[in-house]
Amino acid sequence: MEYAVWAVDPDRVKRGQLEVLSCTAIPRDADIGTWTMTVKDDDLARRVEDGWQVIIRDDTGFTMSGPVLEYGGDVVDKSLTFSGEDDLFHVASRITYPDPRKAAEQQTDAAYWKKSGPAGTLLDELIYRNVGRGGIPERAVDRLFMDGAHSGVGLGSTVSVNTRYKNVLETSRDLARAGGVTFWAVQDEGSTAIWVRFREPRDMSRRVRFALGDGGGLTGGSWSVTAPTVTSVLVAGQGQGSDRTIKEHVQSSGDWGFRVEQFQDRRDTDDPKDLEQAGTDTLAEGAAGASAVVEVSEVPGLVYGIDFQLGDTVLVDFGRAQITEPVRAVELAYDGFGRTAKLTLGDHAQDEDQDPAWVKHVRGIGKALRRLETI
Repeated sequence: MEYAVWAVDPDRVKRGQLEVLSCTAIPRDADIGTWTMTVKDDDLARRVEDGWQVIIRDDTGFTMSGPVLEYGGDVVDKSLTFSGEDDLFHVASRITYPDPRKAAEQQTDAAYWKKSGPAGTLLDELIYRNVGRGGIPERAVDRLFMDGAHSGVGLGSTVSVNTRYKNVLETSRDLARAGGVTFWAVQDEGSTAIWVRFREPRDMSRRVRFALGDGGGLTGGSWSVTAPTVTSVLVAGQGQGSDRTIKEHVQSSGDWGFRVEQFQDRRDTDDPKDLEQAGTDTLAEGAAGASAVVEVSEVPGLVYGIDFQLGDTVLVDFGRAQITEPVRAVELAYDGFGRTAKLTLGDHAQDEDQDPAWVKHVRGIGKALRRLETI
């Protein structure tokens, strides 16, 4: 499989193709993708430093772009290494302003960014207002646009959001999961713009089925089934003592046969839609689930980027168990023989060993902030 990596200067102009010795790209569903590569130490590679970016593209149409966040060299091997994130880096670098049209010191103490509607519509506006050109100029990422041809408007089920100073990517991913939408950001060939795009994932489990044996595509991996961590959540809205709004949300634990209770403080709102969304999200996060991390051979009919995409549900038959879950990450490793793929399926499998330390740190902060409901 042919692939190419372009070095892109701080003005997002492609300056040539790097001579790549090895490259790994890990796109993630509505989440930060990461990449790392080793390249020949030549004139072009030496120009890549602070503010530069890369575009990775192969002949399936898969494209990843994003900033270089770490680089170094080896004087013996005469090679350079670069690593970074994809262009959702820009979405992850912003917080949700209560009123994105105003500067920080003009935000009111009681204000929240509060909306309800189709998930894609909310996502489109949330990112446009806080990252794109729909807010104040000093917060707008230069030449980051919402792609009208892949707009989020009208996509997904109805959800609600009530946010204040939360990370934009964390908030957006929660909305995407709740509403059945996914999104990504990329700089295409021939453009100096970054485009934020949306789509509704598909259930491909009847067509995309990995299994051991000839033509099955499955070459290795592991799977697990996980018990629920919460089956009953008490969401507490506004008020004091016996006057406080309390709403219980319950889901069955299925064959596990037990009840796990949790309390969620949402004193920031008394809107029934917000309280309902909070309970639904908590139950979904703590639901029983299945997951798998599998190595696959991309045989015809089972090729990432052609037959399935991030967020699509696929089936993996391990013999002892069948796992039918959405694809949350794909690790693509390129060398002189083409590419190999490793899939991460389900929300309970977070295969982040490849992430740099700074990415793990940001993820840890994000998970902690998601537990904090009021500011």
